[in-house]
Amino acid sequence: QAGGQAEMTRLLDAICTNETHFFREGAQFDLLRDRVCAEWLSEEEAGRRSRTVKVWSAACSTGEEPHSIAMVLEDRLGRLGWGIDILATDLSTKVLDQASAGVWRLDKATPIPEHYLKSYMLKGVGPEAGKVKAGAQIRSHIRFAQVNLRDAEWPVRERFDAIFVRNVLIYFDAPTRH
Repeated sequence: QAGGQAEMTRLLDAICTNETHFFREGAQFDLLRDRVCAEWLSEEEAGRRSRTVKVWSAACSTGEEPHSIAMVLEDRLGRLGWGIDILATDLSTKVLDQASAGVWRLDKATPIPEHYLKSYMLKGVGPEAGKVKAGAQIRSHIRFAQVNLRDAEWPVRERFDAIFVRNVLIYFDAPTRH
């Protein structure tokens, strides 16, 4: 109570679960790539949508999820000239700093499919050996913000074409999930 917002931030950074990896729960990325992107392309072709897609990664942790989303969307839509806007949020400012840097240990890149790895990630050399960095193309699609999903009101007021929230809901009780 007496520590103020700075103390609350340190507490939240200390207790947050930050379990994540690239392409976690692969079926959701297969669905995004194969069905959802195909539907968006069909809608655009029929004149029912713009060539911009907005996605929210609602609990992005250290950034592997929004960067995975960015790779899929860039591969399927970005190369066709679509605009891609991904909002990546988390409660922890500590993981948001890491996520926005877009740098991980090289072993964290193991789940990334080979063609995405070669197209969108940079392997560290010299003093950066043993690290991997998201390339500028996919980083340019992502913006980061702190959001507490348990707050009564969120600062997020925009509309999204897709929201990734699956891997945080498991930590909430049933009324909160609803």
